[in-house]
Amino acid sequence: MAVVFCSCFTLLLMLFSMGKQLFPASAERWAYGLLGTAAGLLTTLLFVRIEKLRFADVGLQWRKTTLLHFSQGVMLGVLVMGSMAAMVFVLGGLHLQWNTHATVWGLLLAILPLIPLALMEEIGFRGYALQRLQKAIGIRTAICITALLFGVYHLLNGWSWQAAMLGTTIWGLLFAWAACKQQGVAMSTGIHFAANMTTSLYTADQPTFQLWQIQMANGSSMQTYQQTWLTEWLPHVALLLLSVWLIERLVKQQSKLRGA
Repeated sequence: MAVVFCSCFTLLLMLFSMGKQLFPASAERWAYGLLGTAAGLLTTLLFVRIEKLRFADVGLQWRKTTLLHFSQGVMLGVLVMGSMAAMVFVLGGLHLQWNTHATVWGLLLAILPLIPLALMEEIGFRGYALQRLQKAIGIRTAICITALLFGVYHLLNGWSWQAAMLGTTIWGLLFAWAACKQQGVAMSTGIHFAANMTTSLYTADQPTFQLWQIQMANGSSMQTYQQTWLTEWLPHVALLLLSVWLIERLVKQQSKLRGA
């Protein structure tokens, strides 16, 4: 059912996304994120009705701890993505030049739409699909399946094989760990948003709203920059190891609770 759910969500998202053309270009990301969130909620409604469940049964409910979990996710996401970026900068001989033309308003306009964009994918992959799989086949396998589906989803959206199956799939492990840990999508949405936000704070091109421009430490043009296997693979390997460690730790904790 998880594969069917994710397929239905993806198809409905494609249908709903046509509506973003009705909005001005400046509001396109807001429109896509909100329409995608609606597609995720509608797909969830269909499936929970079929199984006679509630939204709360699949981790989609507002709790007193929702904002706290979201904030914890944001902090963790900034820490993880910031560490990965730092690896690339240090190993790649890069540094950041402050953009003196950046404004708080311009930055907020650029990053706030990332919240609904993250939420729609968390509902689509870490809501019904993950929570139902977790109850049926266990945390570890459920996380792996939904992470793989998350990678395929990005592949179908035009991402390269390497970026979709190695990048987003590994991030999908971390997102799913957070969703399983908190039995909801608040923390995973926070991590997801923060990861996207952090990479939006710098650019190799002429910066607009970004806070920093990436430059070669030796003064050469970024057009001559070439990634090495260290800068390309080491951050993702580190993320994979972190995700596996957190997942295994969660599995052990859940086993102890069941045995108590």
